[in-house]
Amino acid sequence: MKELLKEWNKYLSEFYYHDPDTGHFTSKKPGVVKSLTKSGAKRRGIDTKYAERGVVTANDKVSAKFGMNGSREQSCGRKQISGDDIPAKYKCSDYKKLYEDEFNLDEIERWMTLLEDGDQEEACDKCVRAFLLRVQKANAALSQAQKGTVKRQN
Repeated sequence: MKELLKEWNKYLSEFYYHDPDTGHFTSKKPGVVKSLTKSGAKRRGIDTKYAERGVVTANDKVSAKFGMNGSREQSCGRKQISGDDIPAKYKCSDYKKLYEDEFNLDEIERWMTLLEDGDQEEACDKCVRAFLLRVQKANAALSQAQKGTVKRQN
């Protein structure tokens, strides 16, 4: 299970434009969130000057609110702009709004580890369902990204 979580997080960190309304990976257009870390840029062979996080504007620029790329405690998303992991707390699409998930990825990983270690008394069905739903959404997004299909909004 730990290997599955590691691979899943690796795949999720490779994409950097997503639509906050659908949660799907998408192309660059106004209103979508760009999140490309310096380490992610290096892995993809992109100059680190393009590493940034924020909402794409109508002028084709990325707008970031003060604090969303700062300290571990205030940054949005799941990684700092350097690429270091941080606890997912704030949404990048609507900065300072907390993630709505009942369980964040760290909490889900903790519960899955408890399940794997045989301590099933503490593990809850609700957490497992939340994890499986995230895996299902991630797989659908990866499939779309690999096929090059993007859902367009009217």
